[in-house]
Amino acid sequence: MYRRKDLKQRLFLSADMIGSTAFKQDARGETNPLAWRETVLEFLIDFPDVLSEYCQKMGAASTPELYKSIGDELVFVVKLSNDYREASKYIAAFAETLSLFMGDPERPSVKGAAWLAAFPLGNMEIEVEKRVIANVDGIDKEVAVSQMEYIGPQIDIGFRAAKYSSSMKLAVTIDLALFLLTAKLSGVEAANTLRFHYDGRESLKGVLAERPYPVVSLLIPGSDDYVELRLMGSVPHECATEEDLRALASLCRRFILSNEPQLFIPYLIGCDTFFDIPRSHLALLED
Repeated sequence: MYRRKDLKQRLFLSADMIGSTAFKQDARGETNPLAWRETVLEFLIDFPDVLSEYCQKMGAASTPELYKSIGDELVFVVKLSNDYREASKYIAAFAETLSLFMGDPERPSVKGAAWLAAFPLGNMEIEVEKRVIANVDGIDKEVAVSQMEYIGPQIDIGFRAAKYSSSMKLAVTIDLALFLLTAKLSGVEAANTLRFHYDGRESLKGVLAERPYPVVSLLIPGSDDYVELRLMGSVPHECATEEDLRALASLCRRFILSNEPQLFIPYLIGCDTFFDIPRSHLALLED
């Protein structure tokens, strides 16, 4: 059995270099086979620093921690407090970071995705211990290190939804979209800059028996693709009016409720808006 005070939501942010495989295989590597290293290292080092700076500017409670790097993809995680509005600060900072990288020809192009996951109900946190070789004072030594691993259906959905991210679209899961849409409709400052887009429904491999899932994203105006489409008069439709925003929020909510208990409305203990714990979770709580 679990206690209410142990329940928490974590926000995950994924930043992935665009076209990194092709870049490494580019003809420029014929004269210098390691030419790609500088660009990749710049991304791995600079992106977390820039994200941290934007989070501070947004007044976020903390800085997302680097959870893991998967090749040229960085995955960050941050524990949310009891205020759903906090998520919009992190997402706004993340969107600004993506826009900066996309708009700077000297930086690698990056696409992003974001999702929520509830713990310890719904998903699991597992501390994994590993033994690695570290060079200490010029001597190789075997040392023990520990790393937190996050496993569960919401983690899987997040990575699946990331497939629909692009240079101009920050893909978000529909439960996170509910947090962000509610914040924007409530006039939360950090959410004002978020530009919502709906791409219809797509099947996510292994998710909900592959029943088509609503694909929601945030537009990133700094990307060349976005600029070119704007100049051509073909910018993807933005859900900008209150009517559109409410309709998108309603669509996300209805889809979640129609797929309980596999999906559930996100909740935060002590939150003034998202406080309803789903019945499937209540059954596992102490009285």
